[in-house]
Amino acid sequence: MPRRVLLLVGLAACVLQAAAFPSLFLAKNAKNCFDHPTKAFGGHGAPIADKDAKFAFTELNGAPVKAVCPGGKYAVTVFFPGARLVLLTSSAGNIGGDAKCPNSIHSGDKSPSNGFVANVTVPCDAAGKPLAFRVTSATGPKDTYRQAGAELPVGFTNGACANISASAKCPPVLPPTGAMPPPLTVGFRPLGMMPQAKRSEAGDKVLMLPVIPGSDRATWAYLHGALMMTAFALLLPMGALIGRHRWMFGRDPRTGKVFDSWIWVHVIIQALALVCALAGFAIVLLGTGFKTMNSVWMYEPHKWLGIATIGSALLQFAVAPLRLTSKAGSRARGAWTGFHHLWGRLTVAAGIANVFLGTVVVHNYHGQPFAYWVAPAAACLGLITFVAAVLEATKLQLQRTHRYSRKDDSITPIYEIKHNSKKRAGGDGDAGADGASANGAANGVHSGAEAGAGAGAAALPIGVPPPAPAANGGASYPRVNYSGGASGNFAGGIEG
Repeated sequence: MPRRVLLLVGLAACVLQAAAFPSLFLAKNAKNCFDHPTKAFGGHGAPIADKDAKFAFTELNGAPVKAVCPGGKYAVTVFFPGARLVLLTSSAGNIGGDAKCPNSIHSGDKSPSNGFVANVTVPCDAAGKPLAFRVTSATGPKDTYRQAGAELPVGFTNGACANISASAKCPPVLPPTGAMPPPLTVGFRPLGMMPQAKRSEAGDKVLMLPVIPGSDRATWAYLHGALMMTAFALLLPMGALIGRHRWMFGRDPRTGKVFDSWIWVHVIIQALALVCALAGFAIVLLGTGFKTMNSVWMYEPHKWLGIATIGSALLQFAVAPLRLTSKAGSRARGAWTGFHHLWGRLTVAAGIANVFLGTVVVHNYHGQPFAYWVAPAAACLGLITFVAAVLEATKLQLQRTHRYSRKDDSITPIYEIKHNSKKRAGGDGDAGADGASANGAANGVHSGAEAGAGAGAAALPIGVPPPAPAANGGASYPRVNYSGGASGNFAGGIEG
């Protein structure tokens, strides 16, 4: 009995694991017919780009094709280096799915295979538009999701596609006036993990269509990321370091303050950062449009935090000149300066955070590996952190040696310290010499007085008795009137 129970439990576990992907995902997490996993689910790791998957497009008789015609029927095959379970979708048409989602097909709970074949019927309304395919695969219930895609050109209903489109009873769809129909030798273009052009998920809205012509929207997104990373992970922190460590620019000996050149370097670097940020915002807005994408994890937080950060940077440029309208040393000047410093730090922190949110978005939406974007961002921030640590250590050492002034953020040059030390040493030597002369003169007077007293005592007349002891135990000496001084001679007599 226990063996049967264990066997049933093991079989149930195997069934649940086998159903983890794609059946369990489609049953639990899929929002529509275009949906693919965007994060870890059911024991599977978060999706990564699949560089090993290969697409092949052929006619039903096996002849390879590089483009398709409206109304035509073709076969799409995806090859893998190992056996996998598969979820395949197309941006339009029927690839053998059920009545609810004809554009989505999967391997179900069958045994994994190293190849997956589906027949696709190209819809008539796809004339002149690319047909995008996307595949998600996994080798087992605990394997990381792997995703890849390809895009296939679709011709118009005339030219080489005239007979096929006519057989499918497609209404005529001709190319724009003066334009030639797309050649059938273009071939499909791999997309990595790019989403389908017609992807439409619950809560997703296109608020503004792209302005820049072209279908390769990912290029504009990548350029946007590069500009934003340059602005917020390199230039903006660098400009902040210049402002904090302006003592590096030296002290003006005429005013005793730091040279004003640091201000221009700070402003130029921050202005370049703002230009890069505005250019990146304009490129992503005009190249990819403005849309709401609740289906892509972190897309909305990244979008709104980016807009807020750019607005904050613009506010910094507006506030900075206002500090100069108040008198130096006044409370108003101090308040403006404090606000500028605090708001600047918040802007830098928000920009850095949004850079890493962008790496999540470009991974989930465009299929780029994290390393492609996290590595350069980490390198920039690592360099900035290293330079900041060196400057802080140097500043601390200058404070210990009393060369750094907190009052005006200036440092005293070493040659001034040596000059002042020599000057103080010379003054102390003169004072010592004067003191020695004075002490010598005083000692001479004192010695002369003692010598005079001794001489006077030795010159007492013969026969004068020695002084009698005083009542208090001391000696009573005759009073002598001295008129000499340091020589010890006396001109008076002895008073009895």
